[in-house]
Amino acid sequence: MNPTKRFLLLSVASLVLLAGVALSVQPQDRPRGSRPNPNATPFPTPTPIAQPDFQPMWAVNGTIRWRKEYGVVPVSSSLEDSINNRCISFYVAALDPATNKPLRGDHSQMWKPDNDNYRDAYGQSYYTCRYALKLPANRQVRVIASMGGDGLLPEPDPNPLFRTRQWIGGSAGQSQPPPGALRTFTGSKYVMLDQRTPRATVDFELIYASPRSDNPR
Repeated sequence: MNPTKRFLLLSVASLVLLAGVALSVQPQDRPRGSRPNPNATPFPTPTPIAQPDFQPMWAVNGTIRWRKEYGVVPVSSSLEDSINNRCISFYVAALDPATNKPLRGDHSQMWKPDNDNYRDAYGQSYYTCRYALKLPANRQVRVIASMGGDGLLPEPDPNPLFRTRQWIGGSAGQSQPPPGALRTFTGSKYVMLDQRTPRATVDFELIYASPRSDNPR
């Protein structure tokens, strides 16, 4: 067969084959007179994840921070798991200034921030946790931070894990308070919410310090 004719025949055959494939993949029309199945289960629309309200009304909010060289509470044997869940050991509470007794009501909400790169003015790296605590209106309270259980408030949880024991992931010589010192918090303040000031911000820092009779500070 002449090469030119053979090429033309192959080209025509290829075009016919491609046309047949294109027709076979076209969507089929719904038969005339058919209706959608009313019992068919529709695919659910994913619900977007709501961003937490870090500064709700009638609440005090802020951060708890501590130096990264101090490490984190060993909530498990995994350092990564302990870092990701570092905020579950902390809480913020409100005390009655007249009696120094805790207000039993809403518990503080704690969040791990997405950004772990907080540094102070001196370049010191910190871990941080965010919190929010609902407060009664028109009543002065003292806001404190602590760790562990709150059953002994205003006294802190005496568990050595929170007070004196070595944490994980810190720097050598810094992941445990020195002899005679404890983990405690600075930043406690008096707060009163009202119509003019329906929210407040109080920030805390975990430090190593010698025991004081008026802890937490």
